[in-house]
Amino acid sequence: MLDYLKLFLLFFRVGATNFGGPAIIPFLRTEVIKRGHIDARRFGRGVALTEILPGSTILQLSGYVGLEYKGVPGAIVAFAGMAMPSFLLMLGLTWLYVAYHSLDIVRAVLACMDAVIVVVILQAARLSGKVTFKSWRGPAIAAVSLVLFLFKIPSLPVLGGCAALAMLALPMPEPVDASGDEERMPPRLLRQVLCLTATMAALTVGAFFWEPRMGQLAVDMVKASLLSFGGGFATIPIFLEDVVHGSHWLTASQLSAGIMLGQVTPGPVVITATFIGYLMHGLAGATLATVCILGPSFILVVAIAPVFGKVGNNPWVRKAVSGVLAGFVGMLVSVAVFLAQQVQWNWATGATLVLAAVLMAWKKLSVIWLILIGIAIAVGNYYFGRYLPPLPF
Repeated sequence: MLDYLKLFLLFFRVGATNFGGPAIIPFLRTEVIKRGHIDARRFGRGVALTEILPGSTILQLSGYVGLEYKGVPGAIVAFAGMAMPSFLLMLGLTWLYVAYHSLDIVRAVLACMDAVIVVVILQAARLSGKVTFKSWRGPAIAAVSLVLFLFKIPSLPVLGGCAALAMLALPMPEPVDASGDEERMPPRLLRQVLCLTATMAALTVGAFFWEPRMGQLAVDMVKASLLSFGGGFATIPIFLEDVVHGSHWLTASQLSAGIMLGQVTPGPVVITATFIGYLMHGLAGATLATVCILGPSFILVVAIAPVFGKVGNNPWVRKAVSGVLAGFVGMLVSVAVFLAQQVQWNWATGATLVLAAVLMAWKKLSVIWLILIGIAIAVGNYYFGRYLPPLPF
């Protein structure tokens, strides 16, 4: 029991300071290897595993390390420890948003935050493309996805089409290291995976009996979890499609606020699900949304890790994943275009957009600094904006 407590506290501490996303992976690597939780080769294999599975990279890696160290119970403990700080902080920030978002000065700040989020999403698309694109074929697939998503074609056929294009057009990938892998899933692990899957399914179905809207929320979060290849930012187009355009539970501005709050918490962008659930049904909705956005990707890590070499070395699987990743780049650009149309453009939001874009590209400032700059511009405009002329459009 003491080992599990130490494991939880380690990942809780890392999760509480994880403001850099995947940039914290080298620090995590040092900590878990030093404590003997995993060796360097197996840790590298875990990093490779996160490239083909949906979900937050750092959360997946945490679950993988826990699985290597203490089996499925260790995976649950490590995964929960990494996710808990951002969940708790997001709850507090969402409560503050609900309580004070109608104040004029807060609305002015949120308008500038909308501009910051447009830049952040475009930057996420640029960085994802830099990692994903190996030739001109990747940008071409992303362009197809961009156009289709702009015309509000549902995400499943868009991503399915991108995967099909990739399997036809992309070259065969390099094989991955499969040494030490199982040929098939061990029977005990199979039973545990089936138990986790049944629990996730029971929670989703049970949510419908509790309230149909909560059941639909659970389904939407499970869908986002299973489609979020390439990291947490991949959930944003899914949230926009299902929560804003589909169910109309949130406005575009509210979703933008949730993304912004997710950026100031340590941990993954997928924690925006907590914000969505809280706005719909308070603490219970926040908890349901969080479990349903994190649970499926966690189950996949547990199920695929022992046989990763067999799955990861399947060229068709890897080509399809590459196509989905390229598709998400295009979808992120389309989300940025849509959110830019929803921004309340004035001198403050325009200055925030330009300054955030320049500083992120030139100085590579973290999102936290961009948000603070946006707040300063918004407050200045709130008190002195009456002296500025209106924008000429």
